[in-house]
Amino acid sequence: MIASPARANTRDLVVIGCSAGGVEALPRVLQQLPEDLMAAVFIVQHLAPTGDRYLVGILSRACRLRVAWAEQGGRITYGSVIVAPPDLHMMFTDEHVSLTKAARENHARPSIDKLFRSAAAVHGSRVIGVLLTGMLDDGVAGLRAIREAGGIVIVQDPAGAAFPDLPARALLARDPVVWQVIVATGPWSSQLEGIPHELRPPVRPVKGEVLRLRVPEAYRPALRHVVRATARGFSVYLVPRPGGELVVGATSSELGYDTRVLAGGVFTLLRDARTVLPITDELEFVETIAGLRPATPDNAPILGPSGLDRLLWATGHYRNGVLLTPITAQLLADTVRTGGLPDLGKPFLGSRFEHAGH
Repeated sequence: MIASPARANTRDLVVIGCSAGGVEALPRVLQQLPEDLMAAVFIVQHLAPTGDRYLVGILSRACRLRVAWAEQGGRITYGSVIVAPPDLHMMFTDEHVSLTKAARENHARPSIDKLFRSAAAVHGSRVIGVLLTGMLDDGVAGLRAIREAGGIVIVQDPAGAAFPDLPARALLARDPVVWQVIVATGPWSSQLEGIPHELRPPVRPVKGEVLRLRVPEAYRPALRHVVRATARGFSVYLVPRPGGELVVGATSSELGYDTRVLAGGVFTLLRDARTVLPITDELEFVETIAGLRPATPDNAPILGPSGLDRLLWATGHYRNGVLLTPITAQLLADTVRTGGLPDLGKPFLGSRFEHAGH
């Protein structure tokens, strides 16, 4: 983990605001962030003044980054997620955090608008502002400030929000940036209601199962590198993680939206991992996980115009979602700003499937 340098033309400060429904939405966002994220994340979740302190623990379990409550004077640090404590506003002074018990804003303390405006005023174009589920309009004015300072803003699709009022107000605000909706709903992209059937992207779910094992202290020095191999004609990877964890993956099966972990998948992963790394027999079994990858007919993503006004696709990344996140974000940001998908993204237009019978 390193302190963040103030670099021009770098988007390395992410500020996230949410109200009702945020405790459920935030883990889904944070679990997609890579552990080597070259950015710092700051979160305001509306909490009761005497609310419990469980939020950091909840987010820590869903995230590969360090999650902590904000502290007065704390530095902006890459690879960290910092959460505003209950009943305190969180703002920025240069590369440090400032906490204050000033008057409530928009009936809230901490206030999303205070965080967003402070980020825009101090860090300008470095900022990416994200507004999620909630009620009323705390955060809407702050998003406008981020946009006007040269930053990027992202608003959750109200249709997918537990409480759509806050993101809907942001989308209806008279700021042209929030008139574009980017659909990044993975394998559920083809199931969205309100989109004509002929315009829905040909995205299907492909299930992948992975195992988490615990490596004894004595073996950890030998397990420091990612291993990719082929065993019995199937690919398998073994990824060591900090703290002595080993991730083994991944199966691939097309069973619709089924996220059960099946015995056959566990057997296959353990068998292949044991072939590559015989000491697998001596590792503690921690957890099995199943997720859904969004696959397209050619296994390449679908980006850009959807055929509906102000609706853009960013879906179908299959196995490469984390790897392609930076370039996808840049291409979609350019599309929002200029009105057209850059040449680099045009091979991934959804229109390539129009005459393929999909």
